[in-house]
Amino acid sequence: MIFSVVFGGDYYIYNKKMSKATKEFVDKNYTVAYDTLFGVKMKKDDDQELFNQIQTVMFVNRHYEAYESLIKMDEYEQGLYSLLKGVKMFDKYQNDGRDLNCYDDMQTVLGWIDRGLMETYGLTESQARELNFIKNDDKLAYEVCVIAQEAREKAEAEAKALEEAEKLEKENEDKE
Repeated sequence: MIFSVVFGGDYYIYNKKMSKATKEFVDKNYTVAYDTLFGVKMKKDDDQELFNQIQTVMFVNRHYEAYESLIKMDEYEQGLYSLLKGVKMFDKYQNDGRDLNCYDDMQTVLGWIDRGLMETYGLTESQARELNFIKNDDKLAYEVCVIAQEAREKAEAEAKALEEAEKLEKENEDKE
């Protein structure tokens, strides 16, 4: 009796985790899906395949998430390095993604990376790949530093312009 309660409870928890991870993966919440299954021993081949898909997408996604965190901390150089690494990981694991049937999810994350590259740094995916091909570490560091400084200055100018616009709007409201 105790065995069936323990086994049944474990089975229920396992199924609940698998369902949550599947839903989060479909909803493109890749980190939540990964965290849900991290450390869980897969009991079925289909479940192992899902975990492999999530893990493969996370090879790319973790670098996008690092970029988001770094930008919030005003770490533009490291943010750019993270996006560059995300492009590199996409290129490295895209064939695995095709084999595991998660290539579209990897492309979704690459799209997020592309948006970050363009909106923050004014770079295309092709330009990011060109930077990734630079073999000289000093040259790469210099290029990243210049691009990141320009991005930081642009962000500061935009923040200042927004602040001034809000100030003018408030002054106009006060006059009415």
